[in-house]
Amino acid sequence: AGIVGENDRAGITFGLLTTAALAPSWQLHLQLGPGDNLFDTTYVGNVVYAHLLAAQFLLATHARLSAGQALPLDNERIDGEAFIVTNDEPAYFWDTSRYAWALYGRIVDPVQVWTMGKNLGYTIGALAELSNKITGRKAKLNRQTVKYACMTRTYSCDKLKMRLGYVPMVSMEEGWKRGGRSFVLNERREEKGGEDKKVQ
Repeated sequence: AGIVGENDRAGITFGLLTTAALAPSWQLHLQLGPGDNLFDTTYVGNVVYAHLLAAQFLLATHARLSAGQALPLDNERIDGEAFIVTNDEPAYFWDTSRYAWALYGRIVDPVQVWTMGKNLGYTIGALAELSNKITGRKAKLNRQTVKYACMTRTYSCDKLKMRLGYVPMVSMEEGWKRGGRSFVLNERREEKGGEDKKVQ
């Protein structure tokens, strides 16, 4: 459902940490839905590792074909097959969000979180969309935001593990830390670049 890692400029790492950097405190304390929806995130290095494993297996198959050896059985094949890459560590969406915000230094005490029911969220999202049409201003809350914040999005990488021997090399905890460090470093570089431009 989302790839996490260093130098992410548009994905889930960037989205959650940008929220931590810019959102007012009340917004971080608002939760859409009961918070029982699981969400899969995958560290980018594990995605790369899975691709390298697939390439290795494809080359091995090609070598067997070139040598006139028997090809892999259908249940062992890699070519023409689809695989899902995950960290195999689904976590609750809102716990993941609060963990990412904490990496940025924005600690949210779950006891102080205000939960907005999914139906109420959809209603407010629909009204916000209507307001968008009338005023031309785009609100952050809409029905799509509520849908994605409340849905369970988990996937199985069992086929990948079985056929390619894939095991995630980097845990999600470490992946988030790496992504968080990278985000903060890039933010500092941009601030420094802005200061340099002002001096000129």
